Amino acid sequence: MIGQEEEHAFLRIVDMCGLADDLPGFARLPAGTASTLAHLQARLGAQVAVDGPPRPSLTSVGTRYLQSLSAHAADVPWASEAADPNDHAVGGQVRLQAPAAFAVHQLAKHLPRLYARFPNITVQVVFSETDLGESADLALVLGNVFPEGDGVAHRLAVSERVLCASPDYLDRRGRPSQPRELGRHALLRPLQEAGQEDGLLLYRGPAHEDRLAQDACRVELESTAPLVSAGIDMAYAGALAGLGVCSLPSFVIEDALLEGALERVLPAWSLGALRLAAWMPTRGAADEPAQCLLNFLCAVFQAPDADPWLRAAGSETMAHYKRP
Repeated sequence: MIGQEEEHAFLRIVDMCGLADDLPGFARLPAGTASTLAHLQARLGAQVAVDGPPRPSLTSVGTRYLQSLSAHAADVPWASEAADPNDHAVGGQVRLQAPAAFAVHQLAKHLPRLYARFPNITVQVVFSETDLGESADLALVLGNVFPEGDGVAHRLAVSERVLCASPDYLDRRGRPSQPRELGRHALLRPLQEAGQEDGLLLYRGPAHEDRLAQDACRVELESTAPLVSAGIDMAYAGALAGLGVCSLPSFVIEDALLEGALERVLPAWSLGALRLAAWMPTRGAADEPAQCLLNFLCAVFQAPDADPWLRAAGSETMAHYKRP
């Protein structure tokens, strides 16, 4: 038996991802959507959607399930809002603050679906982590530090920090089987956690477990780093170019893993994880374009507690993460 939260999630996905309409949609389901659907289907014991070809769509079971939810639309807010013919009338600019790496690697490729549904909405993206300016309508936040002021945080997904390198580099230098072997490899910065300039600390097993109860391994960095940069995308480019091993969030390397441009290194060991949330100030709750964007972000990126980008890339995730 599933609850109202799962029903709302299903309707949100159907609505924003176009599973039941003829609008241009995704060629494949976004990672967060696919992960949420997998969770929902496990609860239902039936497949409600398929990922194509030629595009994602509902199964006959999913269609009947949608019809059953729509039958009590008064009790399920999303059912009454799905496929609203007045969507084209919603217009205006939404100022969204977001981490640059997430906006570049995830947000941009999913926006065409938003514009197919709401062609008169403009999203102005401002790169910022946590400082939500007075004129901003919405923020995507990585971590647990939210902007100051009154607002509501909507938990979306968890992204693991993943060690990775290009197949060409690993063919030349070897594939580490133990953390200590990393010391002989070229390690691209930023790789260490804060305060660990002289070493790298890895834990065996899921990032959410009690660190004191886990096997830990500190790797002393023996080789000179070929590339040092504070920017995630510079490290990502260096890893793709075969310069060495790098630690990057899964949402950055999802496509590279799918395409075989990068390989995971030591997947049984963890470096930690980042929590993604959408934060809306209280004053923005009545702004219709901002609410439409928030609904879209929840439909596309909201996932259960396992890393959706690793799962979408066919790579093992570190079990499930417990919410605080």
